[in-house]
Amino acid sequence: EIFINYLNARGGRVVLKPIDAVPQTWGTPLAAFADTLAHEEKVTALINNIYALAEQEHDYATR
Repeated sequence: EIFINYLNARGGRVVLKPIDAVPQTWGTPLAAFADTLAHEEKVTALINNIYALAEQEHDYATR
């Protein structure tokens, strides 16, 4: 929500898309942690992409 509010305040337009349901069970605790790690890595990459785009566009406030 913080990202959405920030982007809206800066004149952006946020479009939310459906999110697939996440798994509710795993075969092992290790599998649950592996999925969690993969998700965190994906989110971190997306945030890094936003930062890189802000750099490219000289949008220093977003950095």
